[in-house]
Amino acid sequence: MNIQFNYKKSFANFELDCAFSIPAAGVTILFGPSGCGKSTLLNCIAGLEKSDAAYAKVGNVIFDDKEKNIHLPAYQRKVGYVFQDSRLFPHMNVINKLLYGFKRVKKSEHVLETEEIIKKFALEKLFAFYPHQLSGGQKQRVALARALLSKPSMLILDEPLSALDYASKQELLPYLQTMCKEFSIPIIYVSHDLKEILQLGDSIVLMENGKWKSY
Repeated sequence: MNIQFNYKKSFANFELDCAFSIPAAGVTILFGPSGCGKSTLLNCIAGLEKSDAAYAKVGNVIFDDKEKNIHLPAYQRKVGYVFQDSRLFPHMNVINKLLYGFKRVKKSEHVLETEEIIKKFALEKLFAFYPHQLSGGQKQRVALARALLSKPSMLILDEPLSALDYASKQELLPYLQTMCKEFSIPIIYVSHDLKEILQLGDSIVLMENGKWKSY
């Protein structure tokens, strides 16, 4: 079953017009130059931004249907969104960050076990740490694990390695590979790095001037 999206949004000097589908499993790489509309598209999918015309269906859940006046709020879409910067709450330590989204998930939906995620991302020794005590790679590991523990219907990873130095990238890349292979969650992955694209992507989609071109 494919995931369907159709979004249109007009700005003063730019128009987003994307109608496409992606596989319901695996990693779809979103590739395109700065200013082509990637961030606007991702925010529409995540429910953070409304569009002029919209239709989106993930599995059996309709995220958006402009004609039927359906626009699910972001928290009901269960889209795990990981940004270039980890965006961790500065006042919460690692264990509380990990449990923040997990506590909001129904017990019947605890398919991804807490201990399993924590172990795969090697976070056991970081529970008491706060963001200012973590390296860039550690912050992103926490952000990825937190997104998974929220039991998402899909993941959006917006250049999660771009803000890291070379050593941190090499540290985090195996965790991303594990996550992409072992958890059956559809992933949209934004990257400009050829190595990441070749190692992580199952399909590549080019976005150009607000348009979506699949390959």
